[in-house]
Amino acid sequence: MNSAASRSICSNCNDGDRAATPHALRLDRADGERRRVTLSLCEPCAADILEVEWVNHRTQAADD
Repeated sequence: MNSAASRSICSNCNDGDRAATPHALRLDRADGERRRVTLSLCEPCAADILEVEWVNHRTQAADD
């Protein structure tokens, strides 16, 4: 059962009409610092952020 009180809102678009799924991410920096982040993302935002943006950030980091 997915009541309004138990549903997650997307951390990116804040659209309460879309179901959001929690995603646990580990961010590793070149200096060795690590952070764990949990984002709740709807399907369109997850596709954009976890696939496309991840590749763009990795490419940019490699270029720096």
